[in-house]
Amino acid sequence: MIGKSDDLVANEGEPERVGAGKAYRCAFDDPKGKYARSAELFVAAIPGNQPPRATIDKLAKECKQPVTQLPGIGEQALWCGIPTDGPDLNILVTAGKRSHGETRVATLYLYETRTDVYASLAKLMADRL
Repeated sequence: MIGKSDDLVANEGEPERVGAGKAYRCAFDDPKGKYARSAELFVAAIPGNQPPRATIDKLAKECKQPVTQLPGIGEQALWCGIPTDGPDLNILVTAGKRSHGETRVATLYLYETRTDVYASLAKLMADRL
């Protein structure tokens, strides 16, 4: 993923309750072990029509400064670096919008790469919410 490997395997977790909604998780791993965990995707689906800003603002508290807003993607999107203690995923990309009677927020954790990639990923996630 993101120029690392064509051999990633998606491992989906069981849906989890988050308040009145559900959260879905998918980890992208390299079965050959060369890259280990390449990314983790979380998608929250919360019933109702509340703006995604509240959820995304909570996620932004994980960020090291600065937070880069991505205007024109979903209702809100951003990316930032997150603190890690080693070789952990160190970038957070998130996008949210209201869709199908729910507030949907997708959050991807990945390794640092070119900054233009983060906006492309946020747009892809928002388009699919």
